[in-house]
Amino acid sequence: MLAALLAAALAPAARAACTAELPNGMRVVLAEHHANPVVNSAVLVEAGAIWEPEGAAGAAHLLEHLLFDGAGDLDQRALYDAFDRLGAYANATTRQDHTLLTALVPREGAAEVLRLQDAMLFHGGAWADDPALFDKERSIVLEELARDRADPDWTRRRRFAEFAWAGTPLTRPVLGDEASLGGLTPEAVAAWYRERYVPGAMTLVVMGDFACDAMMAEVEAAFGGEPARPLPAPATAAWPAAPASNLRLEPAEDERLTVDLGFPLPLEPRDPVLAAAELLVDAAGSGADAPLQRRLAGGEAPLARSLDLSVNVRAAPWSTVELAAELRPGAGPDEALALLDAVGRQLRDLGPGSPARDRLPALLRRAEADDVLLRDKVHYFAMMRAPWLLRPGPEPLRSRFAAVDAAALDRAAALLGEKLAEARVLVRGPGLAEEARAWTPPAPPERAAASGVVRATLADGIRTAFLRNDDSDVFGLFLAVSPRGEAPGEAGAAELLQHLFARGSAVRDAAGLARATAALGATLTTHDNPSIPYDDHYTQPGWTWVRLEMPAARWREAVDLVAEVMRHPRFEAAALDQARAELLDRQRRAGGALARARARLDALLAPGHPDAAPILGSPESVAALDLDALRAFHARWLVGRRLVVAGSGPVSPAHQPAGVEGAQ
Repeated sequence: MLAALLAAALAPAARAACTAELPNGMRVVLAEHHANPVVNSAVLVEAGAIWEPEGAAGAAHLLEHLLFDGAGDLDQRALYDAFDRLGAYANATTRQDHTLLTALVPREGAAEVLRLQDAMLFHGGAWADDPALFDKERSIVLEELARDRADPDWTRRRRFAEFAWAGTPLTRPVLGDEASLGGLTPEAVAAWYRERYVPGAMTLVVMGDFACDAMMAEVEAAFGGEPARPLPAPATAAWPAAPASNLRLEPAEDERLTVDLGFPLPLEPRDPVLAAAELLVDAAGSGADAPLQRRLAGGEAPLARSLDLSVNVRAAPWSTVELAAELRPGAGPDEALALLDAVGRQLRDLGPGSPARDRLPALLRRAEADDVLLRDKVHYFAMMRAPWLLRPGPEPLRSRFAAVDAAALDRAAALLGEKLAEARVLVRGPGLAEEARAWTPPAPPERAAASGVVRATLADGIRTAFLRNDDSDVFGLFLAVSPRGEAPGEAGAAELLQHLFARGSAVRDAAGLARATAALGATLTTHDNPSIPYDDHYTQPGWTWVRLEMPAARWREAVDLVAEVMRHPRFEAAALDQARAELLDRQRRAGGALARARARLDALLAPGHPDAAPILGSPESVAALDLDALRAFHARWLVGRRLVVAGSGPVSPAHQPAGVEGAQ
């Protein structure tokens, strides 16, 4: 079933890309996008902080600045003027695993921008012979560093990186620090420039308004003449073993108590297992309905004021899972440990049947929508997808989740549980004493059997009963309101209200409701069909009911739709007239001898009893029910203590009650 959901969620095909590798080793990705007459050229270089020489932190970022200080026979002013004449926006950014050089230009200037980028990437270095240029850019970086230090979270992030990533190049700050920047020389940076800025360590991504064949010719003309040069030596560093005392407490000037956790996920960015791990981590911690958010950051007295859990994707083997949380005011180390244990249990509870897995279809649809939107932003695409494009696969624009299947999810769940044992944790807050401890992630919670009914009574009195059934792809929901609650003279009010449900809600009419249910593949039944005589066993004097049946993938949206219709019926004169006409027609159809005999028997045996009133009412009682009377009846009829919700399907019972809570 999950494989089908994955396939359905990712059904829209990504725009095809033209790919090639130049003889000098440069990888090329071209993507036509004709919506706007612009072209974006982005060059990704394997020259981020993790590749810097020991003791040269900040060299990659400083070099990014120096690239704009002249190229070929153009000095800095002439280079800027050249971009300006083309109407181009040029910029660059440095990350831990790459440097990105990018330019957005009207399509007529694309060929010239490619030649300018070639000059910057391979024919720069004027600064190597001009100490004033070098010192000017270093002073600009020092100003950036000073601004970062003013951020209260800067110290927190640095302290965490120094502890959690000790023994790896991830400890190197991208900007460097005052000591490392002060030790950099033009000669050392120039040597690193020559070593790292080689065609075989680059990927060129061009997106925009062009034809692939013509653009490939321009790319070859701009970059193809660069000679192949030896590739930089591959990184030999690996993740060290986690320290025995993997939890550190330390004081902080900040008044907040914070918890940071991280552990390695040493996979290639395009590995489907890494994409599956991204999905599972998001399912566990991202969004208001995520299990961790509900448990730790929701409710009236949340343990955490904020909580972010995510996978940070980098070039292999440096991807990590990272948690950043701020606890509520007044919390101490015990609360921090409680939060850690909750996160640990959740990360070890991502297998089949876990509540987090039930969120995957919705997350996949969101991911596909994000990919579609991002592909439309040609100036951002390479920046946002850099780790995946550094070594692009055969379909570089394809969603990174397209190859995820149930097996990849299972392997990712197992790997996350395993690697959690290598976690490093930093707890910082006011009044804490320096201390190192050992934190052992807790075992996953025992999961109830997949079968069996789970019952609960919600805070507003709604009674629920849910049966998990993994043998079916169908989600079914039955809502009963008991008793009918009609006062004398209101006979038929509940049945009239059920017919009104079919006319839509306060925000959508009958046609809108029909479109919404059709889009979900749902069948919403609000009253008996008189054409199916054997179906009326659901209509009883003791209760009224609504039924839903649908493929399980989008059950949450359907529950929201049912709640919308029941809580906010379409109280409009036209809708009421249509519902009344349907009910009067049903009365005429049901007015046979047997029905009249049953009604007389009820009146004889239980005169005045609510159960003896005719379920469909009478022509007189239904005609007397105007909008005000029906609104008043609805207000006292649909209350939590009278509502019973029963469901079944391949959905975790832990989540189902939350979907209907607050239906009152």
